[in-house]
Amino acid sequence: MAKRASKDTKKSPSRANRTAQKKTQPKPKAKKRAPGATPGLRIRLRTYWQRFRAALPTWLDEIGAFLLIVFGLVSLVILLGLSSTDAWLAISWGDTLRQLFGPPGALVAAGTIVAGGLYVLLPKVGVRIPLAWHRVLAGEIGFFALLALLHLLTADGRDPRLRAELGAGGGYGGWALSEAVSAVAGPLVSLVVWGLVFAVAALVVLGVRRRSVRHALNWLNARARRVAQQIDADGPAAHPAPTGSRPARRKEKAPSRKPKPRSEPHVRLSSPGVPGERESVVPRDENTPPPPPP
Repeated sequence: MAKRASKDTKKSPSRANRTAQKKTQPKPKAKKRAPGATPGLRIRLRTYWQRFRAALPTWLDEIGAFLLIVFGLVSLVILLGLSSTDAWLAISWGDTLRQLFGPPGALVAAGTIVAGGLYVLLPKVGVRIPLAWHRVLAGEIGFFALLALLHLLTADGRDPRLRAELGAGGGYGGWALSEAVSAVAGPLVSLVVWGLVFAVAALVVLGVRRRSVRHALNWLNARARRVAQQIDADGPAAHPAPTGSRPARRKEKAPSRKPKPRSEPHVRLSSPGVPGERESVVPRDENTPPPPPP
């Protein structure tokens, strides 16, 4: 007991000092709003939005989702040419989408409208889709980068703005983005820049982390080194020339000329007893009789 009392006496001054310091320290005063002051802009907008949402009927979200789905499906039907209608509104809407985003981009835009309607409607039936907004932003950036790539890759010698007006390539969106870089650094640099932007955006949308990219690059580097070492170890003898190549021509020796056999001397024969007859130049045997006289 004496030991505990001595310990309490040793600790008691420090506790007393702490409580004294707490009492002496001034408490931070809360900022009081003046009676005539108005709240900040963010707070006012938030309160207005909450009041507006509370005043709206609960079935308005379903109606908006159905309208988005129907509008997106109609746009897809018009763009794919599945409708045989000649209504000027449908034709002008399809031409507008093609001029803005090009033929492939217009299809993607119509599909995005349908997906937005489904995203609003599915939670009403108990299906919730977790969605990260940084991936949505990366998807939009990748979409516009794809429009620029389409406009650069489908160049056919015509004016880029004319092709956008005709609804080709990436439309006005692809033309504006591609020309923003091509006017400064050229079309090749613009192609590389927008290709890199599209690749990075695709990796973010797919959820590929930097660690995975680093591992993939290291694996490719190790694989390339292994192949190079194997080629160096084998040498050129292990890799024969392809069958399609022509073999090296060998030097052919000139044919040796054989001496021609000497012909036998012609024996001139004459038929005796026939005056004025010419001598024969054809070689004949000694046993052959002379030709008969005419």
